[in-house]
Formats: sequence, structure tokens, C-alpha cells
Amino acid sequence: MAKKPLLSIALLCSNRIDTVRRCLDSLVPILEQLPSELILLDTSTDPSVPPVLAEYTDNITKFKWVNDFSAARNETLKHANGEWYLYIDDDEWFVEIEDLIHFFNSGEYKEYGCANYIQRNFHDPDLTHYSDSWVSRIIKLTSETHFESKIHEYLVPVPGECKNLNLIANHTGYIMVTKEDIE
Repeated sequence: MAKKPLLSIALLCSNRIDTVRRCLDSLVPILEQLPSELILLDTSTDPSVPPVLAEYTDNITKFKWVNDFSAARNETLKHANGEWYLYIDDDEWFVEIEDLIHFFNSGEYKEYGCANYIQRNFHDPDLTHYSDSWVSRIIKLTSETHFESKIHEYLVPVPGECKNLNLIANHTGYIMVTKEDIE
């Protein structure tokens, strides 16, 4: 019988093949250094996406997008076997994971119910202008854990104190280059 993973990492995968791969590549060192599992929810309509996802895991669920982030993320929770759960978007990627690895491998996670990290939101394609914000995307799973809100979804209930990690996820989802991007 396989040992229960400490961390379930969930990702909603869209048609952004270039950013999906970059995000998945940033997760590989975490998967290699922690007892963890990767859960991919494929919302794509592009036939080139599923073969890329299959390079990283066979834990892939096809999901028809219904304009509700909580519905999609709650589907990933159904597949989560870990003691803890982390979610990230396919237009984000981690740069330095040492503090996350230390948080779990040192046992420090046992003192907390959630952890926050910094989402670095880039505003230009050159990745020079950005704003940082704390996001709560790592939580100890309970039978009651679920997402709420269709947009800017969040996890509830939070089962204890939160730890701010020295962990940054770069995010390119707010870069607007053309007039069509803005509208």
C-alpha cells in the first residue's frame, strides 16, 4: 500500500500551453523533495495540452469549464489524498522553493493550519513591473475543506494559525499587451 502523501498539489490547466509547462516544471522539484502528489484538472480545449500534462502525471481529470473557479477547484479536492493541499494557477510558477521544502521536511507544518506565499503579479511582458500580494493557497485538509466564490476563490475553513513562507510564485495573468487583452 502506498504511503499517504504529505502534500497534494493541484493545478487547473487551460489552453495556455507555454505557461502550463513552465508551471509544471516549477513543481517538479517540490514533487521530488516532498512526499507529494500532483493533481491536474484539464479544462483545455486545445488537443496539444493533454499530451504535455501526461508527461508530468497520470492523475489527470478532464473537466468542462463552467465559469466557476470554486467548482473546478472543489473537483481537485475530491482527488486530493494529502494531509496538506496547495493550489497554483497555470500562469504562475515558483522560483525558489527552499522555504516550502523546509516548512514540511522540518515538521514545522505541524504547528499550523495554513501557509501563505507571495504572488508576484507582473504587469508587463518584460517582467520588470510588478506588485506583490500575499495569497493563502496552502492548507491542512479536513473533511470540511472546500472552496467558495466563483471568482477569486478561497479555501474554508482555515484550521489554525497561518505561516507566511518566503516563497514567491511569479504570475503573468495580468499582463495586458493588446487592446483585445484589456477588453
